[in-house]
Amino acid sequence: MDYISGMDLDWRTHELSGGTGEIGLKPAGDEWLLTNGAGAYAMGTASGVNTRRWHGLFVPCVNPPLGHVVAVHQMLEQIRFSGGEVAVCGMAHGNGGSEEDEASGVWGESNLLSFEKGLSVRWTYLFEGVAGKEGEIEFVRELCLHWRHQGATIRYSVRSLSGSLSGAVLRLAPMLTLREALGPKDKGGETGGLSVEPIKDGEVIRVCRGSVGVSICCEGGAFVGDSSRSGQKRGVSYHREADERDGVTEYWVVPGWFEVGLGDGAEASIALTVTLGDMSAITFEETQQARRCHLEPIVDYVREKIDREIADDSVARVLAMATDDFVVEIEGGNGLVKSIVEGYPATGVCSAEVCAVIPGLLLATGRFEEACGVLKRLAGSLQDGLMTESLDGGRGRGGCPLSVDASLWFVHAAIEYLGASGDRVNWDGWLAGSVMKVIEAILHGTEDGVSMAGDGLIVIDPAHADGCERSREARGEEGVGARYGKLVEINVLWYNALAGVAACVTETHRSASEHYTKLTKRVKRSFGRMFWDESIGYLRDRVWSDENGNERDDQSLRSNQIFAVSLPRSPLPNTKKRRVLKVIREGLLTPNGLRSQAEVNRSDHGSGGAMVVYPWLLGPYAESILRAGGFNSSAVSQARGVIRPLLEWLAGRGLGQLPEKFECGGMSEAVCRAADARLVAEAMRVCCMLNSQSH
Repeated sequence: MDYISGMDLDWRTHELSGGTGEIGLKPAGDEWLLTNGAGAYAMGTASGVNTRRWHGLFVPCVNPPLGHVVAVHQMLEQIRFSGGEVAVCGMAHGNGGSEEDEASGVWGESNLLSFEKGLSVRWTYLFEGVAGKEGEIEFVRELCLHWRHQGATIRYSVRSLSGSLSGAVLRLAPMLTLREALGPKDKGGETGGLSVEPIKDGEVIRVCRGSVGVSICCEGGAFVGDSSRSGQKRGVSYHREADERDGVTEYWVVPGWFEVGLGDGAEASIALTVTLGDMSAITFEETQQARRCHLEPIVDYVREKIDREIADDSVARVLAMATDDFVVEIEGGNGLVKSIVEGYPATGVCSAEVCAVIPGLLLATGRFEEACGVLKRLAGSLQDGLMTESLDGGRGRGGCPLSVDASLWFVHAAIEYLGASGDRVNWDGWLAGSVMKVIEAILHGTEDGVSMAGDGLIVIDPAHADGCERSREARGEEGVGARYGKLVEINVLWYNALAGVAACVTETHRSASEHYTKLTKRVKRSFGRMFWDESIGYLRDRVWSDENGNERDDQSLRSNQIFAVSLPRSPLPNTKKRRVLKVIREGLLTPNGLRSQAEVNRSDHGSGGAMVVYPWLLGPYAESILRAGGFNSSAVSQARGVIRPLLEWLAGRGLGQLPEKFECGGMSEAVCRAADARLVAEAMRVCCMLNSQSH
């Protein structure tokens, strides 16, 4: 059946198949993701049924890398034969179709023969005895996004396995609202200012809502507006959303359909394109070739660097493609620049997350030039030596707050970049100066309330902590409340930054290097005295002074201290690293990630907050095993055991991506966003680290 569509089988990564009606792809099935390198995406389930409000066949990016708008939620497809009977080949309704659909007696999902994913996604259906005729009809839908263009192509192939398609007509009816991907659902079915204008004899329609518009073209077809009902309102039930406030049902507008005759032969092919605004479309073949040329060197590099014990060629390819989903090209001040999306769907661009994923997404995949570009853009966001918490929000004080943890992750990413690329030109030219600005800002103290205390440790003022917490709440992130004082993970990052930069600037900034080296010794001594608590056998989470000047501490067992073991430069001795790792394994490790805190809070002075399980922390946990174990064979074997389930999900039910979270009890069901940059980056980074240690 490969003649029917343009899928490149050499790049096919996933295939689910079975007999008609036996495929077992449930309505709330596993999610797939396509991206286009320019911020747009398409997402849905293998069954073809959209189960979340951000699912869609085309979700362009109106303000790259953010501003996602669901342009085409789903396409309702019908094959109409003489006699007026209808075969429904694909449905978006999770709670049943319309009366017309049910009367046809054909339910697309139950006739699904296979689902495949690679550079595109495609579904193959098989219908028997359609419209009172004997024989079978094979129907194929394939979707690809235009590489680095805000557009998509849906290709259809219809084939009669006995006889001709004479007199048959294909109807393609787009479901529309043009609302924000994460915006509130349209529960009333109102168009909300949605306008539809047919042009070019109905071969193209322009759909607009406010300032956002798309063009939909069906070559050889003619648009027929449903004027009798002013557009049908189709109710969709999102099985995987249980939003008590907003409900699970939304109404989409179907303003009409494109009608295309299938000719007199036994088979026919039709293409429908969707573009943002009036952008010109590129062909299916052009976009596939462009994506192949882009991916080939990345995949080849990863295959050389990845641990072969847990990732063969096929898994290496899937992992490399997964990292590429988060790297996007956007307009910068002097042309196109690279940016990183933290996940799909995206809620913002968190500076700390972008910095933390650079080693896994870019350095581990050999994309050094792009990493340099991202670091340069991040360096440009420094204000008074610190980075804004978000790269897409307001600037500095009064807008998006400055963030000490993002700034220290930036320093770490810069040091890792130099080590991986050996690029002394950019390091000596501007990058060393940027990271030293961060260090000097902390040494002298900032107006935002971040400073170094006399013992060498970083102390955070409550006002700075409150501003960062409010910013997180505005993004809808889960937190543990404002944390101020001396924080364990911030001071581990501080030591890591001082020691790393000192080693990297010995030739060019000798006096600064010597100063930082002396300071690391003070920080190391103070860190042990301040955070290590022999009575509990692990690190305090934070230490602060109350309103009366009394020192308080939080002895809660939290996952923040994992970085004291995982970072390459740590103030902890190996004996205590192993003790911390043991406590984390016994108190925080779950089958699907690390808990944010232990189930039983062991302190009366903890900062509270809900317990959350973070899969992405499995990366630092695996690295901690390697470092605490001295990278011996036992440590390598244990670390492989931590990462292997992630790769199995990626190559299996994850359909090429790793989610933000899993349901409790193991990696059985994904929840929250289906694609998370941190988890993919950590899986890639640890796989490469394992390979370097296994020889």
